[in-house]
Amino acid sequence: MRELFAFIFFVVAIYVGSQVFRHQESIWDYFIYLFVTGVIFWGAVGLLKGPQRRRSTSPKPKTCALCGARLSPLSSSKYCRRCYSRIKAQLPELQQKIIQEKTINDDASQIIKKLSKKDAIKLFEDVYQEFMKDSELDIDELEVLQKIQEIASLSEEEVKSLERLLFYVLFSSAKKFNMLPPFNSTIDLKNVVLKENESIHYGALATFYELRKSRKGYRGGMGGASVELSKGFALQIGAHGGEIEEEYYLVESSSGVLLITNQRLLLLPREGKRLVNLPLDKVVYYRCYRNGLEIFRDNEKAYFFKMKFYEAKIFYFCLRVLFGKFDESLKELGRMDGEE
Repeated sequence: MRELFAFIFFVVAIYVGSQVFRHQESIWDYFIYLFVTGVIFWGAVGLLKGPQRRRSTSPKPKTCALCGARLSPLSSSKYCRRCYSRIKAQLPELQQKIIQEKTINDDASQIIKKLSKKDAIKLFEDVYQEFMKDSELDIDELEVLQKIQEIASLSEEEVKSLERLLFYVLFSSAKKFNMLPPFNSTIDLKNVVLKENESIHYGALATFYELRKSRKGYRGGMGGASVELSKGFALQIGAHGGEIEEEYYLVESSSGVLLITNQRLLLLPREGKRLVNLPLDKVVYYRCYRNGLEIFRDNEKAYFFKMKFYEAKIFYFCLRVLFGKFDESLKELGRMDGEE
């Protein structure tokens, strides 16, 4: 039918064209007839080509990855409610199996991959709390937790893996091999010049404070009582001289990346800050707080490195191991809340 209409259009166009040349009265008539002929030809060609179908720009409907049921466009899940309920029903048995066997097989891995972010985080939390009942994480338990995080694509912020696991990685290594593991970090350490046989064990951002003292003033002595012992000679009782009053305070001196090696504490400063190099053989006392690490030198100088609590615990642990004071009681450090 489309071809028939096109043929009629062509015939009409030829007829109109012939009339243009036979009955041309003025130049304007010529242009009008030419325009009409062109329109007719254009219509005929359009009929022969056929209408072009418009491509659909609407997105394909979301469907369940298991049963193919249609999902809401706003749904963030790959599965419908019925299918995900079946997946979630396997969680209790899966969790118990992971805790008992301390391993994750292929079947467990496939189930974890299908979990929502919320349920994957809950699985990590439940397994972590169960493993921590003995106040320690062994190597197998650490591997299980790291696998759950990796399979479910959980971020550090979502499960706080560094804060919770890194200490026990160091503890397990020190317990099994009697040494600290090598330091792996995203911190750029290319410009660090190490001494002979020196190795880095840990590093973190820190702010360096020094303990300073200032004189507030002078407090005078007190006379006490005078007892005459003989003529011209008396004893003063309870008298004492004056004393200088001093005040101690912390002063921020530098900031940057604090490294602990088997030989020293080294603060790599930020631009405009000063380098801090503290040999371990000069350290006489150290203490961990909730907000940092306190260090005393042999010259009675006191330093304070402000940092995150879990990082302060790791520095404290490294110092204990490096000074040959590692023992089983250090595992309690993992649960320590710290002091203000």
